[in-house]
Amino acid sequence: VEPPAAESVLDSNQMNVLCLAADGEGRVYAGTDTDGLVYRLTRGDGGAYDAFVLYDAPEPEIGALYVSDDGLVYAGTA
Repeated sequence: VEPPAAESVLDSNQMNVLCLAADGEGRVYAGTDTDGLVYRLTRGDGGAYDAFVLYDAPEPEIGALYVSDDGLVYAGTA
């Protein structure tokens, strides 16, 4: 049995990733602190993840994320 591998999927200038959520389409969402950003991470054809800032909150932290069954992304700020 091979040990699990780790890969970097997001390189940003945010201090921390505070929360993660996923949808049924394979996308991952990351809520951060420093600037209160929500990133959408989508795996590209080459296997690497493409990062897109989905939301830039006026608050400095995204402390909670939820993706509903119909694909809406909810963010809780602090």
